[in-house]
Amino acid sequence: MRIRAPVTADATTEAAAGHRLNSPAGLVRLALWAGALAGAVQLAGLAIRKWGFGEFLFASSDVWWTTPVTTMVVFTVVAVTMSVVARWSHRDAWSPLVGVFVFLAALSFLYLFPPIHRLAALVLATGIGFQGFRIVVRRPATFELLTRRTTPLLIVLVILSATTVRGAQWAHERRALAAVGSARPGVPNILLIVMDTVRGFNLSLLGYHRPTSPTLERIAREGVNFTNAFSTSPWTLPSHASMFTGRYVHETTADWLVPLDDKWATLAQVLGSAGYLAVGISGNTDYASREVGLGRGFAHFEDYPLSLPHILRSTPMTRMVARNKTLRRVLGLEHGLGRRHAPVVTNRLVRWLDRHDERPYFAFLNYYDAHRPYWPPEGYRYRFVPKGEGHDPRPVRRGEPGDDSLPEKTDWAINAYDGALAYLDDQIDTLLRTLQERGFLDNTLVIITSDHGEEFGEHGLFDHGNSLYRQAIQVPLLLRFPGRLPAGSEVETPVSLAALPATIMSLIGLEPHPFPGYSLAPLWEEIDGPTSPVLSEVRKVIRQPEWYPASQGDLAAIVNGPWRYIRNLETGVEELYDYRLDAVEARDLAGDAGATAAVKELRTALVSTRDSQ
Repeated sequence: MRIRAPVTADATTEAAAGHRLNSPAGLVRLALWAGALAGAVQLAGLAIRKWGFGEFLFASSDVWWTTPVTTMVVFTVVAVTMSVVARWSHRDAWSPLVGVFVFLAALSFLYLFPPIHRLAALVLATGIGFQGFRIVVRRPATFELLTRRTTPLLIVLVILSATTVRGAQWAHERRALAAVGSARPGVPNILLIVMDTVRGFNLSLLGYHRPTSPTLERIAREGVNFTNAFSTSPWTLPSHASMFTGRYVHETTADWLVPLDDKWATLAQVLGSAGYLAVGISGNTDYASREVGLGRGFAHFEDYPLSLPHILRSTPMTRMVARNKTLRRVLGLEHGLGRRHAPVVTNRLVRWLDRHDERPYFAFLNYYDAHRPYWPPEGYRYRFVPKGEGHDPRPVRRGEPGDDSLPEKTDWAINAYDGALAYLDDQIDTLLRTLQERGFLDNTLVIITSDHGEEFGEHGLFDHGNSLYRQAIQVPLLLRFPGRLPAGSEVETPVSLAALPATIMSLIGLEPHPFPGYSLAPLWEEIDGPTSPVLSEVRKVIRQPEWYPASQGDLAAIVNGPWRYIRNLETGVEELYDYRLDAVEARDLAGDAGATAAVKELRTALVSTRDSQ
C-alpha cells in the first residue's frame, strides 16, 4: 500500500498559479509584461550608445516607444504560438516561455553593441535565458502575482512614453512656427532639391549618351546650368552641412560618427528669422536626418516616417527577421528596408504646403531613389538593360587592385543606376508640375543639385565617400527663377556647392547675412569678381578596404585654372589632373617633370585656402 504525501496549501497555491499562467490570458499577460521589460532593457542599451558612447542610433525619437511596443507584439506572437503548441501536446507553456523571453531580451541588448561578437552574444544570451528559467519556475505563484499586478502599470508607462514623445514633437513644431519672423512683402519662395548620389557623368543634361535626365534638360533651358559644379565632400552629411552653412568640411563637425553642431547658422535658421516657413522632407533617413544635425532651424522636418518598415527597425529581433529576403518580398520591402521613395517625399511636401500657405516657404527635399541598391520601379528597372541581359540589384561595392573583371562587374550596376536616374528625373517633373498646379511654384527660386556622385570601378573604387575623384564629387547644379535669372544660360566655370547660401541670400535680397563666400550671380551675369574656392574634402573613412584613398588619411582637393589637385593630408601623396582634357581623371600628371611647378603652386593654394576658411 502506497502512502501519498499530504498536499500542502503552498503546493495547492503553486499549482493553481501554474494553471493560471498556462491559460491563454496568463500567457498573453506574461508576453506583455516580459515585452515591456525587454523593451526597457533595449532602451537602456540605446541610451548607453547615444549618450554614453556618443553614437548615432539612425532612428527617430519614436524609437523610445516603438521599441517596447514592437517587443511586446513579438513576444505576444511567440506566446500565442507556444500556447497552441502546448494545448496540442498537453505540455506546460509558460516555463519555456520564460526562458525564451529572457533569452530574447538578453540577445536584443547584446546585439545593440556590434563590438560584441554575434556568437558570443548568442552564447551569453542562452546562459542568461537558462538562469532566468531556473529562477522563475521555482515560484510560479509569486511570479503570477507579480505579472498580474504590474502588467497594467507597464502598459500605461509605454503609452505614456508614446504620448510624451509625440507630444514633444507637436510642441516643438508649434514653438518653431510661432518663432518665425515677419517676411518682407514679395519675397520669393525657395525650393532646394537634393538628388542624393547623382553624379554628373551619367546625366544627359551634362552630355551623357543615354537620355537619363530630360526634365533637368528642360529646366536648364529655363534657367542657369552650371556644367562644372563640385560638392564639398563625396558623401551626404558633410556635403549637406556645406549647402546649409556655406562652410567647408574642415570647418564643421559633420563626420561619420559626429553630427553637425550649432557653431554655424544654417539656411533654415536664417530664413526662418526672415519670415520663411522652413520645411524639410528627407528620403535619406541615415545621414540626412534630424539626428545628424540637419534638422536645425526647420519649423517642420521629416526623416523617419512612422511606418511598418521603420517600426521593424526598432529592435534587433525584428531587424534580423526583416532582413530575410523571402519575408521582405512578401511585405514589399525587398530592396531598402524603410526606404522613403520619391512619391512619398513629394506628397508630404505638398500636403504640408497645403496647410501652411500663408507665408513664403523654404523647402528642402532629399530624394534617395538613385542611391544603392539601384532598384527603380517597373518601367525604369530595365530601361537601359541591353536585350537578353539580366538585372541584379545587389551593388558591386568592392574591387581589388589589378582586378581586370571590373568592367563586367559594373555594367549591370550602371544600367540599373541609369534607370534610377531616369525615374528620379520623372519624379522631379511630377513635383514641379504639382507645385505649379497648386500655385506653389509662383515667384519661386528652384535649385536642383546633388550631394555627391558615385563610383563604378573607376580607379578600382565603388560606392562613394572614399575618394575625391571627379566621379564622386562632380554634380549637377541648376537654378531656375523666371524673370530673375537668364533662361538657357550655361556657366562652365568650376563652382562649389558651398556658395549656395551666399547665392540664395543675394537672389532674395537678404542683407546682411552670416554666410561666407561669394554669390554665383556674377558668373551668369558675366561680371568679373571673386568666387568661392572649389575645395572638396573627406575625412579618413571607416570600415573600407585599407587601400582605398580615404582609408589612408584625410583628403583635400582643389580646382585651380585647368587643374584638379588632390592631396592626402597624412601621407602627402599628391595627384594632378587636367580636368578639361581628362574628364575621367585617367592620367595622374603629378609625377611628370613638366608639372612640377603646377603641383607646387596648387599645393600652396590648397594650404592657404584651407587656412583662410
